[in-house]
Amino acid sequence: MSSSTPTHEKTHEFLGERSVASEDYSDVKKGQVTSNAAVLRRAVVDKAGERP
Repeated sequence: MSSSTPTHEKTHEFLGERSVASEDYSDVKKGQVTSNAAVLRRAVVDKAGERP
């Protein structure tokens, strides 16, 4: 399975990720997207571990 990590063209800010099957396996076909995730919200906090 391969994975790609889209970033903003100018800032290289992480936008999300997508996994794609690199070969046929069981009922998953080569090229089929198997998972994806997106960053929907960001915030700034005063210290590590603090929740916004």
